[in-house]
Amino acid sequence: MSEQDLKKMYHTRTEGDFPESFEVMGRAYAKVEDLRYGTNPHQPAAFYRPADGQNLVLGAYKLLKTGKGGLSQTNLEDMHHAVGILKFMQRPACAVMKHCNPSGVAIEVDGQSLHFGWKLTGTSQGKSIGAGKVHGIVSLTHTLLPLDVDIH
Repeated sequence: MSEQDLKKMYHTRTEGDFPESFEVMGRAYAKVEDLRYGTNPHQPAAFYRPADGQNLVLGAYKLLKTGKGGLSQTNLEDMHHAVGILKFMQRPACAVMKHCNPSGVAIEVDGQSLHFGWKLTGTSQGKSIGAGKVHGIVSLTHTLLPLDVDIH
C-alpha cells in the first residue's frame, strides 16, 4: 500500500450500520453521531450517550471545528484523557492531546489568563509538540473568547 493510499484511508469516513438507539441493562443510549472511523481506519464506529441526558461529560461536547470529515474514535479517546487531566485542576486550564498523550497542558497561574496558558501550549501558533501544525484535541475548562483563539 502506498503512502498516499494510507493517508486517504484516514481522511475517508468508514460508515457502519449502527442503530439510532439501544438499551443495556435497562439504560437507554442514543446515537450522537457516526464517527469517521473506529480504532483503525477500516473499522466503523459510532458514539452514543445516555438517552436521558443525565451525567454527561463527553456526551455533551460542543464541537467547534473538525477536519478530515469528522471525529474518529481516537479523537473521542483524546477528549476523555484530556478531561482526566483537567478534572484535577482548581483553576482554568487547557490540555492538548495527541493519540491519548498530552502534548501540551497549561493552567492559569499568578493572575495570567487562560489565553496565556493556551499560548504556552504552543497550539495557538498552529504547532504542537513534534508536529508542524495542530494534529490533536484541545480541551478547555473555561471558554476562551472567539477573538482570543484562531483555530485553523
